Amino acid sequence: MRILDKIVNHLKIEIETLSESVPILDLEKAEGFDRKCKSLKESIQKSKSGIICEFKRRSPSNKNINYTSNIIEVVKGYEKAGAVGVSILTNKKFFDGSGIDIVNVRDIIDIPILKKEFIISEYQIFQAKSLGSDAILLIASILTKEEILNFSSLAKSLGLEVLLEVHSGIELNKISGNNIDIIGVNNRNLDTLEIDINNSIELYSMIPDGVC
Repeated sequence: MRILDKIVNHLKIEIETLSESVPILDLEKAEGFDRKCKSLKESIQKSKSGIICEFKRRSPSNKNINYTSNIIEVVKGYEKAGAVGVSILTNKKFFDGSGIDIVNVRDIIDIPILKKEFIISEYQIFQAKSLGSDAILLIASILTKEEILNFSSLAKSLGLEVLLEVHSGIELNKISGNNIDIIGVNNRNLDTLEIDINNSIELYSMIPDGVC
């Protein structure tokens, strides 16, 4: 079973449990829900580098990436170094992340925050907004064309921007409507874990107009 499938299967159970204890109505009452989102797309367009830095403690392939670092110090360092935004892994089981990480840094940096999670439910989008995120990640390989449209539409209605991660032309063709703000090309094949940097070059010409 692919690691993505394991993550998705676990999330289905986790979301069902969490949504019962903290319903969407409660998420909408959170302090972060009324926070005005910063534009990651504009931040990229105004930058010479366009670099989004990431905070990640571990991953399924590397059990100890960043356990000793203080997230506040790290994201402040990213901003000082010129990052256009910061991507924060919030998945607990597989990456040892937490939504609290976003809460802890959202008011101490001026660059946008991308909540990096494996979104498979509308609940997670409300959750992202409640934490004070500025943008969400949608991964095309685990979503249908309809899900991408529905999730991106919901995100935009809440003021969140949407970064869609793709690996192939087939995944790019899942885009419909005009709710995708940013395309991120993953050069790693998530089935084989092989990396091909030419993948980005080949897909560049296929990216729709108006998308960063």
